[in-house]
Amino acid sequence: MPDPFDAYQYLSHLRTRWRLVAIVSAAALLVALAASLLPSKKYTATVTLLIEPPAGSDPRGSSTAVSPIYLESLKTYEHLASSDHLFAQAVERFQLRQADLPIENIKRTVLQVTIPRNTKVLEISATLPDRQKAHALALFIAQETIQLNRKTNRSGDDELIVAARRRAEQAVARTKAAEAARARAATGASRFELDSLDSEVQSAWVAQDEEERRLRELEATAGYRGERLTLLDPGVVPERPSSPNLPLNVLAALALALTVSWLYLTLEFGLRS
Repeated sequence: MPDPFDAYQYLSHLRTRWRLVAIVSAAALLVALAASLLPSKKYTATVTLLIEPPAGSDPRGSSTAVSPIYLESLKTYEHLASSDHLFAQAVERFQLRQADLPIENIKRTVLQVTIPRNTKVLEISATLPDRQKAHALALFIAQETIQLNRKTNRSGDDELIVAARRRAEQAVARTKAAEAARARAATGASRFELDSLDSEVQSAWVAQDEEERRLRELEATAGYRGERLTLLDPGVVPERPSSPNLPLNVLAALALALTVSWLYLTLEFGLRS
């Protein structure tokens, strides 16, 4: 029959082996310090964009009736900001190309684009050894994302504008034709015919005004009919390195050393018992 567990003896065993715990902890701290101080420092700069509802929408409805499905659809803007084509432009602009390293690997270590849960905020972070370049890169990606989103919205509006302009031109042609017919009949037509022609001219002018009004509205809101991206926070040049994280590495190493020491001493006590 095995002996019952004796807590006093177990604590005494741990107390007599404190030197082992101290040695393991000191070694872990030295390794953590070396691993944190030897690598080059990297800085992370973050720029924030706000995803606004389309122009002309009810601000009260857009701020209170935001469904989970709508928030999930905003994930599209993560792909827009982290597109390979856009990052390739940034690589060439800031000379981030490294020999024999695919651009996908560079983007994985440099760029991070996220939308925090249940928000309409797009965060673009860039991590580089040069803190000035890190901020410039994040700001460039943000500005280009705004322009790309506006261009995407504008491409769909251009088709609507072309169709509206064609209808406005047709309305102008109908108005001119009605006025010409009224001018030709000014001397020889009856009063009833003149009234009918005047009504046609008036209807043509009303239709022309309506088509021209629609055209002006489309031209004024071109590029803003979908969600709009605006620069909410341009960020700052980071002053504190994001990696290596010395306090976190030291705490993690100390916790690991204490855990390993405790497991070893517990196993040793069990074998002796």
